[in-house]
Amino acid sequence: MLDKNMGGAEGAQDVSSTIQEIVAGHEKNELFAKLRGSEPYAAELNALIDCVNEELEYQRFRLRTVNEAVKSGMWYMKINPDFSIAYAIWSDEFRRMVGFRGESDFPNTIESWSSRLHPDDVEGTFSSFTACIKDLSGHTPYDVDYRLKVHDGSYRWFHASGNVVRDKSGHPEEIIGVFVDIDADKKNKEELEVNAQRKEKFYGELETMLSSLYESIDAITTSVSQTTERTVEIANVQEEITQAAEDTRSQTENTLKMSELVMTISKQTNLLALNASIEAARAGEAGRGFSVVAEEVGKLADSSRDAASKILEALGSMEKASTHIAERIKSINGLIENQAANMKEISASVEEAKAMSDNIEELSKKL
Repeated sequence: MLDKNMGGAEGAQDVSSTIQEIVAGHEKNELFAKLRGSEPYAAELNALIDCVNEELEYQRFRLRTVNEAVKSGMWYMKINPDFSIAYAIWSDEFRRMVGFRGESDFPNTIESWSSRLHPDDVEGTFSSFTACIKDLSGHTPYDVDYRLKVHDGSYRWFHASGNVVRDKSGHPEEIIGVFVDIDADKKNKEELEVNAQRKEKFYGELETMLSSLYESIDAITTSVSQTTERTVEIANVQEEITQAAEDTRSQTENTLKMSELVMTISKQTNLLALNASIEAARAGEAGRGFSVVAEEVGKLADSSRDAASKILEALGSMEKASTHIAERIKSINGLIENQAANMKEISASVEEAKAMSDNIEELSKKL
């Protein structure tokens, strides 16, 4: 029997040497002739087979121990001369990682693995594998991430890598690899990428909102400035209206005075007319008396004409003042309407700015 304390590589080498000896003996027809001719040799052969099986079991034990230690599965594929895969072997840890218990659930066939590849990963996985084994220089590695359907029907991310054993010409004979579950790391990376994209989108939306917010603030500032100007104009117009009203009041007083003057002249004219009647009755002295009356009546007529002229002038001024007041009232009404429109714009801009501020706050909470 083989010594279990021997190193794995040395034990495997001894087994290989023994098998080579058997093959060599078979070729010479010496050892097998002895085995066929004598029972003791058959017992020795059985003992040798037991040693080989024991060593193989020991190597399986070591492989399981290594698998459990590194939390990775092992896989092996035999490669045909035409680069096709002759067969595949999956370790128990490999099967356990994909949710299966043993070889009955997950046979040592290439289809057990390939049929469970995610449709989006089939081409890339096989392309990498083919490129690796067909590169006779051995410079192309097999190092790939893919999704595999596990026992419960879900897909998990795994990383596979392998080393190719080649003959002297570089032709691949077999490939041995490891299989690692990277689902958590992959999903964390995807989540980080999603978060990064979400943040990038947020900052883009934030930039747009801030730009709109600044535009709204500029619009508010402009509207406030225009409203201030309109308010100053309204104050100036109101002052003009006040002055026009004062001028109208003054003109009205002058008109009243002119009216009183006309009334006085009218009374005096009536009195003179009465005097003229009296003088006319005095026929004897008619010459001088009528002359005086005529002179006074002429003066009164002049005064009446001047008064009438002033009254007309005052009425004209009053008409102009009234027209000016009406125009300024229309002007102030227009300014008030503009101011009201500006106030609506300011209110709308403020509401828009508030909505943008609320949106920015909501976006910030999502980060």
